[in-house]
Amino acid sequence: MFQKPGTNGPGTGPLTGHLPVDILPGDRDPQASRRLAVHQELSATRRELDELRSLVDTLPEIFERKFEERLAPMLTQRQRLLEQTGALRQQMHQLQGTATDGQIRPRLAGSGGGASLAQTLRHAFGLEARRSA
Repeated sequence: MFQKPGTNGPGTGPLTGHLPVDILPGDRDPQASRRLAVHQELSATRRELDELRSLVDTLPEIFERKFEERLAPMLTQRQRLLEQTGALRQQMHQLQGTATDGQIRPRLAGSGGGASLAQTLRHAFGLEARRSA
């Protein structure tokens, strides 16, 4: 039915305009068929290996981006806390400067021989003079 190429004209078969179906080399030789299958599997494995290598190469970038995404809110909070700490320190220094100027010097109750908190407040608001008068 089908003829091998070259037996009936240059590469034409019994059906006009169609090339005959050629028998694959593996059909004649099982070793060649096995080698072809192994070669195709090897090629597919090499392509997969190349894809995996490219994925491994991108992993550090992926992890770095994820780390920065998680770190950003903490850095923002840290900056805000540093600013608040600076503002509180400035207020503390201003209050300490005011206290050393002699305007307000509150003492804890029971601190040996000093004025009580109530006396200090009366003095600060000028109520001590009214009380004795």
